[in-house]
Amino acid sequence: MEQMAMILRFFDKEKGSVREESVVFSKVNKTTGEELANAFLENLRNLGVTIDKLRGQCYDGAANMSGEELKENDEAKASMEKRQKLQTLCETRWASRANALFTFKASLEVIDDALHRLANMSDTKARVYTCSIERFDFILPLIVCEHVLQILAPLSEMLQSKASDLIEAMKETRAVYAVIQNERNYGTVWDALYESAVQLAATIGTFSADIPAQAAVFHTEIKRWIARWSLEDPGNLPSTLQSTLHGINPNLYPNIFNVLSVLISMPVSTASAERSFSVMRRVKSYLRSTMTTERLSGLAMLHAHKDMGVDTEAVVRDFAQGKSRRLVFLFNN
Repeated sequence: MEQMAMILRFFDKEKGSVREESVVFSKVNKTTGEELANAFLENLRNLGVTIDKLRGQCYDGAANMSGEELKENDEAKASMEKRQKLQTLCETRWASRANALFTFKASLEVIDDALHRLANMSDTKARVYTCSIERFDFILPLIVCEHVLQILAPLSEMLQSKASDLIEAMKETRAVYAVIQNERNYGTVWDALYESAVQLAATIGTFSADIPAQAAVFHTEIKRWIARWSLEDPGNLPSTLQSTLHGINPNLYPNIFNVLSVLISMPVSTASAERSFSVMRRVKSYLRSTMTTERLSGLAMLHAHKDMGVDTEAVVRDFAQGKSRRLVFLFNN
């Protein structure tokens, strides 16, 4: 029998701060990824946590949980007509990399569907790959790299041609350099690349629910946000996510507020879980070795949250009303 500690990290809108709270200790029969994932889901449902709103996972002992997703996935629709042959990234030929990334980007929806099917058949590697390609910080670099390599591909092919000469190679190299330099200086190009990444992420359902507004409305909100802070003195700009959330008006910038709330809620380490096990060792001594998991979890929560007030009258009332007892705990006036 193994013990599992669960910590929830969330942004408290009332207090305007991020919190990490120990919520439950639970028993697990095995420490396999599947057993732990099922235990997490069961405890989250019992606590009334909306699983669809979870955005990050962090584990102490991540090898067992690699690739396990704490969400209930609907069966993806098959897109067999979009299938293309994937290519391996060549370490030396950059021109072939452009074609490989283009094929991967065009087939991402089908790849994601195939990986989900393999993951449902208990393929651990498929689950790891699925979690990786569905991250937005994977999709955005994919779009940017593919765009840059498409510009470089013709130059790379020309330089490898037997008919190329030095003068023509220099002219074409300067032309490509000028194109990349101009695109770097214009924000509209990066806006277009970001929009492409958002559209690609939407095809595989990468947390689009965090931004309920339409893309055009969200981009307009971002422009107002940039203009708002460009009017401030550089010394008054917030330096942390916490201070940024304190200075934002959720009514004026609701989508940006949601995005920053998700970002600040992402777990950084498993230190809180390790501290919870220290609490468990103090509570479950050799004198209490036969304690049930429910009582252990309750005592550990009382010890971990000792700064929180307890309504003793409510505790006695619930205890007395739980079942018929010989001792009278409640007296009628």
